[in-house]
Parts: sequence; C-alpha cells; structure tokens
Amino acid sequence: MQNITDLEQRITAALERIARAVATEPLRAQDHDAPVGGEADPDGEANPLFAELQEERMANAQLQERLRSLREREQSSSAKHEAAIAALKAVHAKQSRDLVALVDSMTKEMNALRAERRAEAEEITDIVAALNPLIEEARHA
Repeated sequence: MQNITDLEQRITAALERIARAVATEPLRAQDHDAPVGGEADPDGEANPLFAELQEERMANAQLQERLRSLREREQSSSAKHEAAIAALKAVHAKQSRDLVALVDSMTKEMNALRAERRAEAEEITDIVAALNPLIEEARHA
C-alpha cells in the first residue's frame, strides 16, 4: 500500500507541474493555430506539454491497473487467510473437545483405580486383623 501512496503522490506532483507550466507559459501566436487536440504546432513540432500530459496519462493508467491488480491480490490473499484461520479454529475446537474428553476419561479411570486400591487396602486390613490372633497364638505356643 505504501507503493500506491507513493505513486499517487508522484502523479499528483506531475499534474501540478503540468498545470504550472501551462499557466506560466506565455501564449505564442502559433499556438492559436494548433489543432484542437493540441498534438502538434503548425510547424510540425510536437507540443511538449501535450506529450508530457500523454505520458502522465499513460503512467496514471498503468498505476490504476497496478492498483487494481494489487487490490485483487490483497482480497484473494485476505480470503485465503480467513479460510485458513477458520480451518485452524475448527481444528482447535476439535482438539479442545478431544482433550476435555481425554481428561474426563483419565479422571474416571484414576477414580476407579483409587476405589480399587481402597478396596484392596480394606481387604488387607481385614486379612491382617484375622491373622493377628493366629500370630499371637503362634507366638505363645
């Protein structure tokens, strides 16, 4: 976009130079005989202001075309980026759901393992409690 701004400034400056040149150049008698389009003087020489104006018009047309091309490319690029962002958001949402499901599954599994370990600990406590009288009896025997 900076290039476009620079080019617009150059065109504006050139047009201002042309306007100043037209305003400050004194009218010559032969200029009145020039064709309406102003392409040439009666003695066959090309009008330098007309040539410069044509050059500026051509440059302006080229810049307009380039600007149009850049805008199209920017819109295309913007659309591609928006599509990529939407795809990434969808992947992120799916991964987030998968991660939440995994955490829930692991939490349930850990709770089940803890309950199983508590049951085993209670069973060991019951076994130790049942064996204590036998151990005491075996010590005194």
